[in-house]
Amino acid sequence: MEIKQDQKKDSFKSTGEYVASKELMTAVNVAIALEKPLLIKGEPGTGKTMLARAIADSLNKKLVIWNIKSTTKAQDGLYVYDTIQRLYDGQFGEEGVDD
Repeated sequence: MEIKQDQKKDSFKSTGEYVASKELMTAVNVAIALEKPLLIKGEPGTGKTMLARAIADSLNKKLVIWNIKSTTKAQDGLYVYDTIQRLYDGQFGEEGVDD
């Protein structure tokens, strides 16, 4: 897949903190271009969080960490992110909030 010129500004590259293989950079950039999630899995200590931090830094985005365990359900994530939004609304006003 070729990434268009206007999408290159929103692309991931290796940094001094994290050196990614060409294949990994391609997978990350395809996910970015398609606006789809990319599942990264591996044993503890293999660099998954470091990769997430490097991607967030590269894109000037805030990294949100959600630790998953065997009992975690997808719906739990909705609660976590809704809580974060409610805290944000509480800090910066509730304009446009209906509930």
